[in-house]
This record gives sequence, C-alpha cells and structure tokens, in this order.
Amino acid sequence: MRPINEVTVPLPDQMPGVPNDGKDKASAPRDESPKMHVREEKSSLTKQSELAQALGSLPAAGDSAKLPSSNPVVLPRGQAVASEASSSTSKVQRQVDQVELANHVSLQIFSTDETKKNKNVILFLHGGPDLSYDDTFDNLTSWSLERGSTLIAPEIAGSSKPGLANTSDSFASPPNYVRDLQSVIHYFRQLPDFKEKEFCVVAHSWGGFQLASFLTDKNISAEDKKFIKQVVFMSPNLDSAHTRIFEMTDELGGPNFERDLESQMSRRHAGSSSNSKDKINFKNNPVMNKNLNEEISPFYRLEQMPKDIPCLFVHPTKDNIVPASQSISAVEKINGSGGNAKIFMTTNGGHGFFKTGQAGDTHATAACFGAIDGLIKNPDSLKKITIDEYASDNFDSENIDTKIKEKNSEYESQRNLLGDWHGKVKSDNEKGRKNKIQALVSMKTERELRLKFFQEKNLTSHPNYKAMSASLSMINELIKNQ
Repeated sequence: MRPINEVTVPLPDQMPGVPNDGKDKASAPRDESPKMHVREEKSSLTKQSELAQALGSLPAAGDSAKLPSSNPVVLPRGQAVASEASSSTSKVQRQVDQVELANHVSLQIFSTDETKKNKNVILFLHGGPDLSYDDTFDNLTSWSLERGSTLIAPEIAGSSKPGLANTSDSFASPPNYVRDLQSVIHYFRQLPDFKEKEFCVVAHSWGGFQLASFLTDKNISAEDKKFIKQVVFMSPNLDSAHTRIFEMTDELGGPNFERDLESQMSRRHAGSSSNSKDKINFKNNPVMNKNLNEEISPFYRLEQMPKDIPCLFVHPTKDNIVPASQSISAVEKINGSGGNAKIFMTTNGGHGFFKTGQAGDTHATAACFGAIDGLIKNPDSLKKITIDEYASDNFDSENIDTKIKEKNSEYESQRNLLGDWHGKVKSDNEKGRKNKIQALVSMKTERELRLKFFQEKNLTSHPNYKAMSASLSMINELIKNQ
C-alpha cells in the first residue's frame, strides 16, 4: 500500500478548547496543520464467510444484522467507477484516508462509495496502550463497511505510533488522551462532509478507559460530548486497579509482581515520554493507592456520563484480562444515575474475541456486531441485559451472575476483588487471601533485605531508602489488615 496523493485539509490554526503546550519531547518542529494522505487497498469485504453467514442469520438482531446484497467498488480519486459483478467472492477496493493532526495524533478513515452516501460513522478506539489499528482489526473494518458505515481509527496518546508511544498521562487536566480525543471530535465537527454524520464511538479495553474518561471529564464541553450519537464499550478496562489485580492474580506472589505492576501502570498513566511530573512507582500507583485509583479511573465517575447518549456494553464472560463483572457494575452505576446503558454478554470468546486470528467463536463475534448494529439502528430494540440467546429488561446483578454461571461453569464474579485487596479478605475467598498474603510477605522480605543493605552502606539518606521505607510501611499495614 502506498500514498497516491496528498492534500492539505484547511482547519483553524488553533482548535478551540484543545491546548497544545508545545512540550512534546519526541517531536521536531514541523507543520502541524492537518494533512490527509489517501491510499487505496484491495480487500474482500466478504472474506469472512462464516461471519457473514452468522450475521445474516442472527435471530436477535433480525434484519438489521443482514449484510448488503451488493459490494460497492471504490477506485482511486479522479477515476471513473468500473462496473464489477457483485458476488459473495468478488474483490472490492476500500479507500483509506490518512490524516495527521497536532500532537502526533493521526487518523485512518476507511470508506467506500456506498458509506460516503450514508450518515453512519463508527469511530473505533483500540486497546493497549502501545498498540495501533492494524490488520488484526480487519473483522471490524470489513463489518463496518459491509453495514454501510465509514470507519475511523484514531491514534492518540499511548498508541505505538511514533511520537505517541509511552506518552499516556492520566495526571494532566484533562489527561492527554482525553485532549487528543477532543481534537479528533473537533476535526470532524468542522469538516463539512462529516457535520451531518452520526457518530457511534466503539471502544475496546484501554480504549474504553479513554472514552469513559472523555465523557466524564468536566473540561470537555457538552457540545463535544453531544457530537457522539451512541457509545459501545467492548470489554472495557474502566477501573485500573481492579483490572490489573484480576489479570495478575496468578502472579501476586511471584518475584516479578512489583516490577510488572510498576511497568503496567507507568504505560497507562505516566509513561516515560509523557510530560507528567508525576511518576508511577510501587507506592504511588492505583493498585496500592486507593485514592489515586479513584481519582484516575473513570469507573468512579460513571454517574456523570451524559444521560442522553445510548450506551451498550459488550463483554465475553471468558475474558481473562478484564473481568466481565466490571461491565455489569458499570451498567448498574450508569442506570442508577438516570443513564441509558445496556449490556450484551456472550459465554464464548475471550478479551480480543472479535480480532482476526483471535475470534474464539464466530457466532459470538457476529452476535456482538449484531448488537452494535441494533444500538445504532434502534436502541430501544435491545433489552437491558442479553446473555447469548437470553434477553430481559429485569436487570439484577446477582441474577445476572447466576444466569451466566448456568451457561459458563468457569465464570466467577470478581466484583469484590479490589475490595478484598484493600480491606480484610472474606473467609469465603481463601484462595485470593493466600495469594495476597503470599505476595505481601514476599515483597516485605525483599524490602527488608534491600533496606538492610542500604543501612550497612550508610546510605540511609538516599532517596531510594526513603521510598522503600515508605512502601514497606504500606505493605506492613496491608498485612496487618489480613
């Protein structure tokens, strides 16, 4: 794939409400005006034959999930459209516009002649951090174009793209990924071809953290938030500490727990290339510091989600990265404050179930895409809770856990996991209690040995000695609470 031409898209020199402090360490002086690179790539929109068949036969999504009967053909700009037979195996060309904004933010805009005629746009925030939108997301790209929606994939702070890697800063106000998402919204609000479009933002994993942070940030105007018509959270990581404890349960007593925890949190909240003066260490991170976690994680602000934006959570129960029960709790919080949230759960597939090469179940992928399609076309057609073929408006978290357990015997609600970590462990969670105590005792022993070394070398005034002493006090306090 190669660029075939380049056009400069005129925009105001300074987007209102989007600060650019000029402190980007990784960038050299350059023209910051948005630029669009246009490329053409061949793709078969129907190469996922099983997925297409499943989408076309979904009972829950009905006609809204059926694929188009013909495949539009897009040729390079300036050329006429050639006729081509429409069949389930025909090759078509999709157009990809690449746009560069300030602060290294970039966009890929996937479209066809057909999607340009339609009003629907899907803006997708991928997970990570340190990932980018690549061919592994082709299931989503193909499905979006099949249903007639333009797909936009932005790269914002924390992406693996040059200038964005390891730059996440949750300590800024607003966080820089919120600022970057705001700049993307501003770009399309001012672009004539997109002013009348309807945007559905779909966010996966860490992208869900970014989206929820944007929608609950007091620095973001109501007008910017209202530009979004619907939102979808796919296996969203909304509570940083809860997610990490769930993912690292089997490693809590291991020798690398401290290092891995610090690395994970740094990548998400104060990367080495970010402008933040706050840095993550073992003591100062959301898992160890409850107040910091509640300050940073959007899960604790979900009551502030816009009430007029329909919201869908999609979560497989076999997700081993982010607990499905976190999405259940999120829907409870949003609806409990007058919001409009629904949840679609599948007992097949894992965290990246919809990605190419990772789909645990073709029909689960199709069903989830069908639920998103239903949200876009008619939000009222979706029940409050859907678990595979079961659907109901009676949203009760305990009943939901029971229903999932009937379908997935491996499922275990993890809603109390973080509370158990910070407080006294319940007697019915003996495994978690042992893992936690083992981790704490292991870290306590390691701290004491290192402190003894500093004492023997008369280095007690060293900053590292003070930091280790402080974290040892925290560890002792946690052990005391057991």
